[in-house]
Amino acid sequence: MDAAFQTAFIALVTQDAARAAFLADATPFIDGLPPPAQAALTGLDPNALTRYAESLKAKRWRSVAAVVPLTRRVCPSLGKRYRRWLGKHPCPGDQIGLSPGESEGMRCLGALRRQLRADDGEAEWAADLLGFEVLRACAHRDGQPRRLRTRFAVHTIVDALNDGALPDPEPAPFEYRIARHRVRWRAAQ
Repeated sequence: MDAAFQTAFIALVTQDAARAAFLADATPFIDGLPPPAQAALTGLDPNALTRYAESLKAKRWRSVAAVVPLTRRVCPSLGKRYRRWLGKHPCPGDQIGLSPGESEGMRCLGALRRQLRADDGEAEWAADLLGFEVLRACAHRDGQPRRLRTRFAVHTIVDALNDGALPDPEPAPFEYRIARHRVRWRAAQ
């Protein structure tokens, strides 16, 4: 199919707002496209289009989920949060030197950490754990050191979770320097 169809189709399967507008009224979306592209787009089954878009989000989530196993365990809403965020922020492509999950983890990290911090229903330290897992995976992969400032001693949270316990730490700010094979930390001022 031609480039006009491909561009429009990609927008439909990666952008929730574009897909919703198209499904409500395709006319503004297809105006200006060549007739074959218009016909192909209006011939799409709406349910199939939505299922396909959701399957792409689910595939991306599986990549991210592999990078944050501990956060995923203590924060079951993370996948839903990520997919909702992804529908508004389509993936421009992966960062060179990182896996798709690591690249996406870096891209969504700020937004998801803010969401977790703002949600009283999540563990207070979930946002810090998410940041730690993403940055540790990225540093391990590409060798670029990363820094993280947390409100909790994440290294103790990781140890507790790895031992099968659900931690209940007191707030204690820490600074982490995360390198490929080593994590260093110190209490923050």
